Amino acid sequence: MIRLLIVLALHFIIFGCSGMKGSGQETITNSSKPASTLVEEKGDTVPGTENSYSIFSDPALKDHVVAAVPGNDFTLITERSGIFISPDTIEIERLKQEYGEEDFYTAADDNLYYEYEATEFLKKKGVKTIYPNTRYLKFKTGSGQEYFFDTKPAGSHKWYLILFDPSKDHPALISAINITEDYSKYFGTN
Repeated sequence: MIRLLIVLALHFIIFGCSGMKGSGQETITNSSKPASTLVEEKGDTVPGTENSYSIFSDPALKDHVVAAVPGNDFTLITERSGIFISPDTIEIERLKQEYGEEDFYTAADDNLYYEYEATEFLKKKGVKTIYPNTRYLKFKTGSGQEYFFDTKPAGSHKWYLILFDPSKDHPALISAINITEDYSKYFGTN
């Protein structure tokens, strides 16, 4: 049954869906552009030395932080969340060409399985799950810090999970494979 759900989810993603919504999942979006719009990669990363947020001192995060986004094309994240990032249709076609269709579908199947497992884990922990329809996120912490986050900078992983707690000054980028361990490290709870 789980495999069937994963295959159906993969089919849904590959054939034109940039995000999935379902029971218990809510996306907070301030978007004025269609979800299928892919913004070309730009060198708009904010250098770490120009801002006091500790997010800029983390090498895994600094390439994701950007000074601005086009229009209002972002998803606002203000609460404790797990944000699932997946390739869009253009990236899927590139991955198929780069790795071949068989290897792509094997990798996609594995990623979707671990995403499902991570989703179930986060639900049990009472953490909101988000599947953004936008390339950019806007994080707002409890202390009022706000910053834009590019989910698709050059060289980034195509499938990953972002954990966010507004009581912290930065999110954590993790692999869904390590959800139990990384959840405890970031949130500091079991």
